[in-house]
Amino acid sequence: MADKSFGVKELRITGTGTPTIESPGGGNLNLNAATSTFSGNVSVTGNDLSVGKFKIKQFSDNPILHTNTSDGNDNLYLGLNGGGATSTARGGGIFFIGNEYGSNLGGTVQLYAGNVSEGDILLQTQGSTRVKIDYDGSVEFSGGDVTIDQDIILSNGGGIFSDSNNGSDSTVVQLNGGGGGGNSRGGAVVLYGNEFGVSGLEGNVLIEAGNVNNADINFKTGGDTRITITKGGSIKFHSSLHFSVQSNLYKITTDTSDGSDNNSILIGGGGEPSVTRGALVHINGNELNSGRLDLYAGNNNGSIRFLTGAASTRVEIESDGNVRVSDENLKFDTTGKGIIFGNHGESDRPSIIGNYTSSTDNNIVFSVEGAERVRITSGDNSATNPQGYLHVKGDGDGSIKKFFIIESTHSGYFGPNLVMQHKSSSPADNDVISQVHFNGLDDLNHITNYASIDVQATDVSDSGPKGDMIFNTRKDNVGTIEKLRITSSGQTLPGADNTYDLGSSAKRWDDVYATNGTIQTSDRNYKENILESDLGLDFINKLSPKSFKFKGKTRTHYGLIAQDIETVITDLGKTTTEFAPLIKTTLEDETINYGLRYTEFISPIIKAIQELKAENDSLKARIATLEGS
Repeated sequence: MADKSFGVKELRITGTGTPTIESPGGGNLNLNAATSTFSGNVSVTGNDLSVGKFKIKQFSDNPILHTNTSDGNDNLYLGLNGGGATSTARGGGIFFIGNEYGSNLGGTVQLYAGNVSEGDILLQTQGSTRVKIDYDGSVEFSGGDVTIDQDIILSNGGGIFSDSNNGSDSTVVQLNGGGGGGNSRGGAVVLYGNEFGVSGLEGNVLIEAGNVNNADINFKTGGDTRITITKGGSIKFHSSLHFSVQSNLYKITTDTSDGSDNNSILIGGGGEPSVTRGALVHINGNELNSGRLDLYAGNNNGSIRFLTGAASTRVEIESDGNVRVSDENLKFDTTGKGIIFGNHGESDRPSIIGNYTSSTDNNIVFSVEGAERVRITSGDNSATNPQGYLHVKGDGDGSIKKFFIIESTHSGYFGPNLVMQHKSSSPADNDVISQVHFNGLDDLNHITNYASIDVQATDVSDSGPKGDMIFNTRKDNVGTIEKLRITSSGQTLPGADNTYDLGSSAKRWDDVYATNGTIQTSDRNYKENILESDLGLDFINKLSPKSFKFKGKTRTHYGLIAQDIETVITDLGKTTTEFAPLIKTTLEDETINYGLRYTEFISPIIKAIQELKAENDSLKARIATLEGS
């Protein structure tokens, strides 16, 4: 045997135990044979084991299988075939297993490609590449679906792309949570950023479409598109839109990171803003038709505006809380609805409510403290409804109530005005142009007119129009009749001749200032039973003139006492009912109030003077006779 090497044509080692072939000098052991067969375990105690271009090398305590590239060749391949010889198309498997095989502590498996630009890692089945790990780190899947039951981790911004090496912009990347492309299962696809599952630290998810004109991002369920993000950035929702809660608020916000206060949110029910379609936009709170909707404007004089038609503002809620209705009316389509003021939930809030039954039967009710105060009606004259167009109501508790007030703070000559206009196209003399009625309920609960004030046009000519004001009151069951009239010339007239008194025993005027005294009717044509006065000097002599002061007054008066007059006329055989100069009235409290018509005493005084004159003439005649004799 040579010192460094030897050759053996055929070598068989048999027996029990562990046979060993070694080179004590540290040289290489080369087996050059067409076929080398090892059965059982083979241990190599040196660093390297070479079989042709195949080499097992010990490197830093790690065994490495590699090809022998000592000849400078970069195209050698290391083939591991689980199906026998390379010409045998059997389906045997190849296992790469780290240490701790069969336990939960399995080691890692690492595959390294060469360092040339074509140094890729290819995974093939049936002769076709299924997975390709490019030299630059990209991973390409081809030839069928990719099924992964564990996580895929992409580092350093890695991505999943379709192969566009053929210049096509129409290739598609599919992530199917329901199995293969033809499998219609309902599995989910979830895309997470980093810090998955850590509350408040979740990373971003970016989905980018290509740069061609129709490169939209579509989200589908059930085969139908639900959300489309267009190339221009518009987001289209093809079904209901639901938001998750954040701090008890569901939010859609604009990006104001640029410091702008003018960014807007546009929700268009009719398609793109340039499409003038009339589709509706519904904004509902939870529990459709009963949820709450809060709209907040900005704090820089921001207002909430509602526009219809040609972008015309119809309703605007200004930043100071005022609500402005522009161009049109505020309409309520349901009867019994209106405006309620004050905190919600209160039953005593003021309100304005409109009620509509027909064009001739409708009204508006103004309520305060939960009770109706004013009603404007369509003029229903039924017995149980207000007979007029404006009905002011109170609680009738007997205290002073200011049901209707017109107030002005103007410091000038004119105060507040209440104007009632009669705008008939054909006015005529004696037309009643305005009326104020005072109504109440009778004992049968019927609305009854107890008094009224009328304004009558006595002359409607444009050269000298005239009008009277008429005061009407009700007595008995004959309706209201005129009691007092102030004419256009300034006269104050009673409603009927010789019918009404001015004042009464219980309601007396204090002083009456006049340029002239009262004028009493003395026309013979209005008198009957005209006789010579039976009261004269004897009656006057029975009177007892007095001086006195009225209770509560300070000045001294001179006159007669009515009770003394009653005694005189009774002594003369006359009654108080037939003696007109004496007024004796029984009041409601059963007390008796006395008064005198002082002008009625003029006639007895004249009679007394005449009697004195006759007596004086008789005495003068007797004196002349005595002096002549």
